[in-house]
Amino acid sequence: MPSIILNSAGLIIPCMSTIAERIRDARLYAGITAPSELARRCGVSRSAVSQWESGDTKNIKLANLERVAEACKVDMAWLVTGKGRKEGIPLEVQQLAEAINSRPPHQRQALRALLGPADEHDNGAESATGTD
Repeated sequence: MPSIILNSAGLIIPCMSTIAERIRDARLYAGITAPSELARRCGVSRSAVSQWESGDTKNIKLANLERVAEACKVDMAWLVTGKGRKEGIPLEVQQLAEAINSRPPHQRQALRALLGPADEHDNGAESATGTD
C-alpha cells in the first residue's frame, strides 16, 4: 500500500515509493483492469506483469518500461522515478511537436517567433497586441 503525503495545496496524495506500485497505479489509471490486458499491450506474458507489480522483478528492461508508459499514457520519468507528473504529454501536443520538428530550420524558427516565449502563454493572458 502506498504511503501518503501532503502536496503544496494541502491535499493528501499517494506516494508511490516503488516501481511496482507505480506500474500497478499506471495500469489502473489507464483503465486497464486486468494485468493480462497490459501484458497484451506490452507484448509480454501475464506472469511478467504480475512479477513487475509484485516487485519480484528487480531489473525491468527499459524497453518494457517504455511500453508500459506508452500503454498507460503516463510519463516515463514518473514511472521510473516517481518524480514529476504522472500524466504524459497529451497526444495532440506530441503530434504538434513532431510536425514542427519535421520542418526545415527556417520554418521552425518562424513558428517559434510566431508562438513567442512560452511564459507569455502559460497564464492564459492575451498578447499585448490584442490579436490572436
